[in-house]
Amino acid sequence: MGLREKAKRVDLKTFLEKQGYTFIMESKNHYRCIQDNTLTVTYKYKDPIYFWFSRDQEGDIITWVRENITNNDYKEAIEYLAEGCEDIAYYIPQPKEKIENVDIDIKYSDNTKRVYAYLVKTRGIDPKIVNELIDNGSISEDDRHNVVFHHKDSSGKIKGADLTGTNTYKRFKGTVRNSNENYGFTIKVGSEPQSILIFEAAIDLLSYFSLNKDNLENCLLLSISGCEKIKMIKNYLDTNKGINIIFVCSDNDTAGSHCVSNIEVMYSAYEVIDNREELIKFDVKDFNELLLKKKQIANGKNKK
Repeated sequence: MGLREKAKRVDLKTFLEKQGYTFIMESKNHYRCIQDNTLTVTYKYKDPIYFWFSRDQEGDIITWVRENITNNDYKEAIEYLAEGCEDIAYYIPQPKEKIENVDIDIKYSDNTKRVYAYLVKTRGIDPKIVNELIDNGSISEDDRHNVVFHHKDSSGKIKGADLTGTNTYKRFKGTVRNSNENYGFTIKVGSEPQSILIFEAAIDLLSYFSLNKDNLENCLLLSISGCEKIKMIKNYLDTNKGINIIFVCSDNDTAGSHCVSNIEVMYSAYEVIDNREELIKFDVKDFNELLLKKKQIANGKNKK
C-alpha cells in the first residue's frame, strides 16, 4: 500500500475528534460538529467527505490536512497522515457503482388515484395544482402507490425523482435509483425567474405554493430533499442568470436554521432571506403544517 492510499484510509471523523472536534449524528452516516455547526462529515460517498461552509472548504481527509495543517503542502499532508496517524482507526472504502446518463429505475401505476387523494385530502394541497402537475408529468404514482415527484432539467427531461408514501400510518420517503443529484423537484412561475425559493421537501413546496400562488411571480420553487443538498442550488443559479435573491423556506427547527446559515455562507454573493416568519408566527414546523392549520382556522370561522 502506497503512502497516499494509507493516508486516505485514516478515518476522517476519528481524526477530527483527535483534533478536538466533537460530532453528533444528524442522520445515518452524517455528522455535524458541535463547536461549529457549519462543519459536517458524511460517509454517504465512496470516501468520507467533510463540508466546512464557513471556510468554503470541502474534501477528503487529505484535503483537510493540506488546507488546515500543512499550509497547502500536499506531499507533507500525505506524510503527516501516513506516518503520524497510525493510532487512528482505518476507514475501509466501500465500492460504489458509478451511474451516469441512465434512466431512473421506476415502475409506474396505471393511475394516480391514491396520489391525488393523499395530496388533496391528507395534505391539503390545492386540487387544481395537483391536477396540473399530474397532467404535465411532474407528479406520478409508482406501482407501490407512492407519490413520484419528478426532477426535470430545463428541457423537461426527467433526471430523477423523490418518493413519498401515501400510507398515513407508515411514513416513507426515498429517492429513485439512478437519480441525478444535481436536480430536484421544481415549479417555475413566469418565464424569467428573479428569485429562488428553497424547500426541504416537495410537500412543503406544494403547500407553500397552495398558500401563495396568487402572489408569486418570476420565481423558481425548488425542493432539495433535506437540508444538506444545498450544492444543488448552484445548478439552478447557473441556468437562471436572472436570479439574485434566495428565499430559504426550510423547517422551523435546528436543522432548518443550519440550512439557512449554510446557504448564507455558500451563496454569499446573493441576497439570502430567511423566509420562515409565518412558521414561527403560527408555531408550526413546516409549510404543510401551516397550510393545514390555516385551513383549520378558516373552517372554524366559516362554521360560526
